[in-house]
Amino acid sequence: MTITQQAIKKNIKKNIKKNINAMLKISFYSFIPCLILYILFFLEFDRSLALAIHGTLRTIHPSLRLMISHESQIISDVFSPAHLLTLFIFILLMAFWFNFKYPELQKFNKKLFFISTAGILSFIFAGLVKTILARYRPEAFLTSGEYGFHFLSFNRLYNSTPSGHVTLSAALLTALGYSFKKIWLWGLFFIILFFIAVARLILEAHFLSDILFGFYLGTISTYWVKYYFYDRHTN
Repeated sequence: MTITQQAIKKNIKKNIKKNINAMLKISFYSFIPCLILYILFFLEFDRSLALAIHGTLRTIHPSLRLMISHESQIISDVFSPAHLLTLFIFILLMAFWFNFKYPELQKFNKKLFFISTAGILSFIFAGLVKTILARYRPEAFLTSGEYGFHFLSFNRLYNSTPSGHVTLSAALLTALGYSFKKIWLWGLFFIILFFIAVARLILEAHFLSDILFGFYLGTISTYWVKYYFYDRHTN
């Protein structure tokens, strides 16, 4: 290896180390306000909001309540973790196929790998956190008064945080936003995420803090995957 090659390799390692340190700082500084808000919502707002939603739905006209619940269920079904994971796996398989069949489409294939990896990684992270924390869902709070964390459980009733719907949707939409770089897309994505979050609250599947945590986890997972695919060799 020549002196020039050694210098280039050393410079690449230096840039990677510098970028990783920057990523860790961004992750830490964004996690702190997320954690503070999570604790604040957990202690002060989650229960009162869940009770308010529950009470409001019981006081409105039955036909309107049925319509709201039905529309919320449709949104929830469309953006369910199972559907989104299937989509991510399909995109990943398509990326492998395109990479083999059409190597000239390298930039497009890279976007497919980026989007699918971000989604699958966020699914894994969300599943791990759900199982470890095992937070009681609003359903358990509203029916039996259970609130807080059960810890280490696969029971659906104890898998409230983070919201899998919001985590995977945030990962998908953030990855699409990074990939296609259209300002109007970001606005559309936030609107979609808003309706997903509202639907999960109406269905009494999550607390507000679960939504917040899911948004953070989905976006930060995508941010790290973006670093791996696009930013690790940049200054």
